Parts: sequence; structure tokens; C-alpha cells
Amino acid sequence: MARRIQKPTSTPAAQTPNDTPERLPQPNFRPAVTSKASPTPPLPMDVSPSPPPFQPSLAAQFSASPPSQQRRHRRSPPALPPSAPPQDQYFHAHRPGGTKTSNRSLDPSLIMERDAYNEQALRWQERHAPERRWLEDMHASGFAQWAFEMQEGFSVCLYGWGSKRRITRRFAEWSWERDKSEPIVVVNAHAPSLTTSSILHTLNTALHDPPLILSSSDPLTLLLAPNVAHITLLIPSLDALPLRRPAMQLFLSRLASHPKISLLATVDTPDFGLLWDSSLRSAFNWAFHDVTTFEPFAGAEKGEGEAGVVGVVHELLGRKGRREGGVEGVKFVLRSLPENARRLFEVLVREQRAAEEGAVEGEEELGVEYVMLLEKATEEFICNGEAGFRALLKEFVDHELVRARRDMSGGEMLWVPFKGEELRALEGEEDEF
Repeated sequence: MARRIQKPTSTPAAQTPNDTPERLPQPNFRPAVTSKASPTPPLPMDVSPSPPPFQPSLAAQFSASPPSQQRRHRRSPPALPPSAPPQDQYFHAHRPGGTKTSNRSLDPSLIMERDAYNEQALRWQERHAPERRWLEDMHASGFAQWAFEMQEGFSVCLYGWGSKRRITRRFAEWSWERDKSEPIVVVNAHAPSLTTSSILHTLNTALHDPPLILSSSDPLTLLLAPNVAHITLLIPSLDALPLRRPAMQLFLSRLASHPKISLLATVDTPDFGLLWDSSLRSAFNWAFHDVTTFEPFAGAEKGEGEAGVVGVVHELLGRKGRREGGVEGVKFVLRSLPENARRLFEVLVREQRAAEEGAVEGEEELGVEYVMLLEKATEEFICNGEAGFRALLKEFVDHELVRARRDMSGGEMLWVPFKGEELRALEGEEDEF
């Protein structure tokens, strides 16, 4: 008999973690919600979020330069490492920046013609004229003090902003009305051809009638004898260009230290104190006075006439043209030439001066023959032949210091385009005093 066997129903045992893998939670790609709004529904698994498009800020949009300027912008040089040598760090810190140019131009209609400018200048009236007159009257009240200091052996130096020519002229008139027996000599410091010889000639004419024949050894002793009258010397603009030479300042200090001369000078530049060392300052024995006038500089003081801007440029270049006084420019060029070239120029100046002394009055452009100058240069061992002579002469012709022409016989004549006192200044005779 067959028996039915039932399968026993047993309770399933508890599953261990190793039996069935645990189901991981589904990742959530929703962005973090920072507001109280309803959360964004989750995205499906097969859709990846795309980043939002880039939008620059308003400040960046307004500060951005045009593409054309961005292309022209230079990349800054790379920074140096800290271990770079000190010289590289210095030149990197002091490297030149980029050049900045402007395409702006002045409207031609705004440029004033010279006639229109002169017309406007004539109609212009100074608003501060009463205040300037008050300043001048205030300074004029100290004339007695200045005269007392000059009598005590001091030299008076007037400094300050503005032209002091008018106040100096008033002092000269006041001194003349006070004592007409004392001569007054005014030196034009802005004359380009001013030399020590010209000052001595002026003093000689003012003190002696007829003038004395001065010796070249010590002219001051003969000129300022014990029996001559006391003299007042006025030098407006003592720091002008013709008087800035050390030899001229030394000569003026000798004049100021003489007991027969009382000196009153004015200065216009703020660095006038650099003209004198301790010995010159003690020789001048200055008594300084602040004489600020705020007066405009006129004539040669402000750069017009022969001492103007164009005149100064012609002086420095050694060119005369229609202007006189290129002596300083000639000396500047000579200092840059070799010694043989300077000696040749000295021989030419000396021979030209000798020719002028024996020339007939009214004859112009006296010079030295080419052959004669070549012989003189060879005798003094300046050059050893015509080739070297022409090489030295070419320097002067290029700088327009020497000119050449043909005479009536066809010979070549050389001359320096200066005369009289200017030739003496070039030869260096003014340095004897």
C-alpha cells in the first residue's frame, strides 16, 4: 500500500548578509534646495544635467575693451624668480614702459596770427598793477639802508621773483640826486659780447678824461688810483649767461673787493648761489635783500632780442647769421675737438687779429691766406702735411667756425666770422684779469 508523503513545511531561516546582496539606494541628482519652493522632480537616470550658459557680469561687460584693443594689448613680461641676480632684478624693476602716443591734433583755427596776438597784447591790462607798484614803493623805502651797507664795505645783492630793472633804475636816480659827484656805471649783463675788457673800458671812460692807456699786467691798480673818485657799479642780472664764466665772476669779485667801488647786483635764477665758492663769496662780501616785485621780464630778460631763445641756440651752435655773439658756442665746440685742432684755430685767430690791426678802416672780412696758415701750422708742429691740415680744417668748416673765399688773385682766404672783442674772447685774453 502506497503511502502519501507530505513535504514538511518548515519556516525559512533568516538570511545572512552573504546570502543575498543588499539593494543600494538610487542616487539623487537633484540640486540642493536653498529656498522654500517646491523641490524639483528628480531627473531620469538616462538624462545628464547640462551646465548653464556663461553670462558675464554687468561690470565685466562694461569694462571689457574692444577686440581691436585686446589684440594690441601687450603681454606683461614674466616675473623674475626670487633667486635672480640683483642686477637682473634692478633692470626688471626699472624697465621702460610702453610708448603712449595720442592722435589728437590742435585745430588750425585756434592758432593766433602774430598781428592778432600783438593787437590783443596791446589791449591787455594788468590787473595787479597797483599791488606791484605798492611792492616797488615798499622796496624803495630801503634805499638808505642799501647805501649805508655799501658805504660799510658790503656788496648788495637783490634777489626775488620778478624783474628788478625798474627798482635798480630808481636806486640809480636816487643815488645821483643824493651825490652827483660820484659816478654811476651800469653794466648790461645781457650783451652777448660782454667781456672784462669792455667793462674796464667803461670804467676808464667814466673815471678819466681822457681815458688812460691801461697796461695788460695789472690794469685795476692803474685804473683805480688813490686820487680817483668813488664809483657805484650796478650790474642787473649778475647770473646772466655772459657773466656765468668763472673768469668773469673772479674779475667782478676783484672789482667788488676794491675800496673805491661799491657794487649793487641783482639775480634772477634760483640757483644763483652756486656761482660762487667760499673764496668768491668772501671777496664779494654780500648783503642779501629779498626784492620780490612780480614784474614781468622785458626785452633781453625774458628771452627777446639777441639774448633770446633763438639767439641762445645760435650761440650754442656757433652760428651767427643775423645775430652776433656765438663765442660761447665756439668754445663749446673747441672743447670737443683734439688739441691740434684747438691749436690750429688759435693760430688762425691770432693771424686774423694781426691782419685786422693793420687793416684799412672799412675793409670787411679780413682773413688769412691758405698757404700762410699751412706754413704756420707746419712750423708749430700742428700737422705734418697738407692732408692732415685739411682734415683739421674740415672740422671747423663743418661747424661753420671758419669760412673760405677766393680773393682777387684766385688764392683761398680763411677767416673766422668774428671781429674785435669777440676775437679777443676767443683768444683767451680776458682770462688774464
